[in-house]
Amino acid sequence: MPESRFSRKTQQAIKKFTDRIEPFRAFNKWIDAIAAGSITRKALVYYGVGGIGKTRLISELMSDLEKRNNINGTAVNIIFASMDVNEYNSPSTVLMGLRKQIKFP
Repeated sequence: MPESRFSRKTQQAIKKFTDRIEPFRAFNKWIDAIAAGSITRKALVYYGVGGIGKTRLISELMSDLEKRNNINGTAVNIIFASMDVNEYNSPSTVLMGLRKQIKFP
């Protein structure tokens, strides 16, 4: 097997999912406001150039929320949708893309 170009410390950091303190704080503040019923916004957006870890961040946040719901006995439900701006170039295509991704009961 070829050796990795990353140091062992870097490999461990990647596995542990580090350097996301601010997004976690913003997300948890938002969840607290939803649980308290004091929120006016209904959407939280994470955006950025490709390859910076947005999807991994959302995955970790959703996992954290599931653990939090189990511990607190709360049920804050989050719907996740992923959009690539290169695929959606008008408001109508954005709405159609969201409609395809979000499943309603």
